[in-house]
Amino acid sequence: MLDLLVLLVGGFVAAREGMRVLSWLPVPWGRRIRAARDVRRAEKWLGAEDPRTLQFRNDLAAAYVDTGSIGRAVVLYEKTLGIAGNLLGPDHPVTFQARQGAAYAYAVVDDHARAIPKLEVTLSASERLNGVHHPDTLGFRDDLARMYSSAGNVQWAIPLYERNLHDREGMNGPDHPDSVRSRRQLADAFRAVGALLRAIPLLEASHGALARVLGPGHPETVECGNELESARAALRAGGGP
Repeated sequence: MLDLLVLLVGGFVAAREGMRVLSWLPVPWGRRIRAARDVRRAEKWLGAEDPRTLQFRNDLAAAYVDTGSIGRAVVLYEKTLGIAGNLLGPDHPVTFQARQGAAYAYAVVDDHARAIPKLEVTLSASERLNGVHHPDTLGFRDDLARMYSSAGNVQWAIPLYERNLHDREGMNGPDHPDSVRSRRQLADAFRAVGALLRAIPLLEASHGALARVLGPGHPETVECGNELESARAALRAGGGP
């Protein structure tokens, strides 16, 4: 029914040039209608393999994700990735975006077997194109580490979290929010594998930084303090090395 609504309203919008999506449509669906219209126009006037058409397809695939049509998003991302990779090369922004989008779409449905290889290539490309310390690269490294953890391979995530913590502390200092977030992510990973003696110092440092920056009563500080006490209690109970 929703797809029929998209077609009907999309045709109405396309028929009246410049008209905005009707206000009663949810924002993601309005974005999807505009993206579908843009793809149709680009395919007609620019051709199916023009880089601008491929970018419009990426936009439509992202709109599919936003409206819950993950299957359609994956199909479109994969199609765009194949064409863009062949015509524009593996490092072109359109190719990069299609690969990244496909990885995250697969992740939404916990398809780790397909998501992880694409995210590994995305991280490698970002390291090569943007540099190993670029914020985007650090973000992709975090994403890959979380994906490894979700797939049950926490031991693969730990080196990525360690590298990000080292980089962020070096660039921003130990009390910066990004540094604290990386430290807590690493602590969580160590707790997941039972390495409490490695997790506790990280939580202590994180709790101290949050207390200094946000204050001892801030919810994030309290949350981190609770995690610290939980780790200490588990260690006292013999829950880890």
